Amino acid sequence: MGYIKYIEDWNEQDRTWDGKEAEFTPGEYAAMASADYDGHCGTMNRYNKRYGVKNADSSVKMVMGGLAFLSLDYIKRMKSWFELNRPDKKFAADVLNFHVYTFPEGSQFGDSGPALSPEAGRLKEQLREIVEYRNQNLPGKEIWVSEFGWDLHPDSRLSVPEIGTMDRQEVQGIWLVRAYMALAAAGVDRAQMYMLRDVNPNDKTQFASSGLVGPKGDLTPKKSWYYIATLKKLLTNMRFLGEEKSSDPNILVYKFKDIKSSRGVYAVWAKTSKDYKADNFPLPVSPGVQQAQMVSLLAGSLSGRM
Repeated sequence: MGYIKYIEDWNEQDRTWDGKEAEFTPGEYAAMASADYDGHCGTMNRYNKRYGVKNADSSVKMVMGGLAFLSLDYIKRMKSWFELNRPDKKFAADVLNFHVYTFPEGSQFGDSGPALSPEAGRLKEQLREIVEYRNQNLPGKEIWVSEFGWDLHPDSRLSVPEIGTMDRQEVQGIWLVRAYMALAAAGVDRAQMYMLRDVNPNDKTQFASSGLVGPKGDLTPKKSWYYIATLKKLLTNMRFLGEEKSSDPNILVYKFKDIKSSRGVYAVWAKTSKDYKADNFPLPVSPGVQQAQMVSLLAGSLSGRM
């Protein structure tokens, strides 16, 4: 009926923490994905039954389960299994999918220290490696980051810090916006923060306070709700065009272009994890720009301060 565009196949199949009975090796997951994709090239079809997403609706894209670890090796080993075992040697997923949290040393679970900002955690650089591999070896596949984010509870290992006069709600909202910027610059096709609402803001468990709004029965918008809404409004139909050279090493300038008009956006922010401010910063604007309007993130506003 055309309602379903994507189907995700499992979740965190590389879950080493639950033991071998819960974890898929890359080969095991590739075997299941091949069956779910098109009935392993149709070889499973028998008795007038057809198996696989593509046999149900060839336009539906299959999303591999989001990996808990940002592992390029897992993708490479899946690719090897497909090439060795599928008759068409095709990579049996349309989307490469990852969950990414920014801790020191690339850890995903906070065992190496407190959570870092998108820039300190090298979010863009980590995903850029995946994108470059996709471009060279799996062209046409989408790349998703279907989990990223930060908690507000001060005792959570995923908590954002208070910085200067900014409370944790402020920092969470800013870091989420900067994360979307980093993922766009890396070339990621889709990104989904985790998650919409809190489970319990009073619980220090990782992910319990990572929402844009409060828990069930409350759902009060946080500052991050307004910041993400503003980001969405300003960057609708926009595509990342490149990074502009900045006169201040602490400040990043990203350029976005509207695919449906001549409009564009310069996104400007300090990439530090301190209360850094720069007065009279000279913005490098492309020749021909005749008019511009500055928009700042503003709690309580879905379109920012103009």
